[in-house]
Amino acid sequence: MVATERKKSYALGVSTVVDVLVAQQRLLKARSDQSKARYDYIRELTNLRMRAGALTMQDIAEMDGWMQRSDPAPGARKPIITGARSD
Repeated sequence: MVATERKKSYALGVSTVVDVLVAQQRLLKARSDQSKARYDYIRELTNLRMRAGALTMQDIAEMDGWMQRSDPAPGARKPIITGARSD
């Protein structure tokens, strides 16, 4: 990935911290755009099937699976809250 390569270049003194930050910003923007595109696709597919009278519970379950991210991004933070409180 470009962001990782920029970090290596920075560690070697070839790039500036600004280059690293710009690469990270572009990476986050690309991930955000991808998530929005996935959401828009699922929303429109659901709308199409619903209007056609062809939306089934199996469709909903399948689309729900698409919303789950099974491959967290490298270096992604784990959720802080993992379960219900016990007080």
